[in-house]
Amino acid sequence: MSKKLIAFIIIVALIGAFLYFSPYFEREKPVINYYGNNYWNLKEPLKIELIDNTGIKYYRIQFNNFVVQKKLQIPKKDVKINFTLPSNYRYSNRTGRLLIKAVDKSFWNFFQGNTSEKVINLQIDTQRPIVEIISHSYGIGRGGTALVIYKVKEKNIYRNFIIVNKYHIFKVFPYKKKGYFISLIAWPVKENLFEATIY
Repeated sequence: MSKKLIAFIIIVALIGAFLYFSPYFEREKPVINYYGNNYWNLKEPLKIELIDNTGIKYYRIQFNNFVVQKKLQIPKKDVKINFTLPSNYRYSNRTGRLLIKAVDKSFWNFFQGNTSEKVINLQIDTQRPIVEIISHSYGIGRGGTALVIYKVKEKNIYRNFIIVNKYHIFKVFPYKKKGYFISLIAWPVKENLFEATIY
């Protein structure tokens, strides 16, 4: 084996070792976190977080034909996004697809970086729940309790509870038929006013 061939092999091995161990050529893909369920009212922002150990340099988020994309001049290791639609956006379908793409600043993949993609299928629900009070206690005194029975017309109930005086939360329980709920609420003895709201 000639000296030139040996030198060539050594150079190639050194280059390979550099590419393999260098942090500039790391191969770990960005992490895409979506904080939400599979229902969307098209108004509340969808909370998305992109994480990468070298830094996110580009992201793209698409819902139907609406796209938000950004190239970061200074890559960030943690990017938090509140994705919303324009106020004049109209969408009548009951389902939709959210596509999220993130690219880091690694030199891997011929300097294109590592790419992660995530697809989330959403159920679109823009109708508010309808609440109907069925029965309740005749009255409630300070320091006392009251019973409430109500009906909710809504297919996609995510949370359901009663708040008294803006910060006392009372659990509700299913009652007899589907969509009916019952709860025992109280008027705190240390508070002068009483106001109960069903959420």
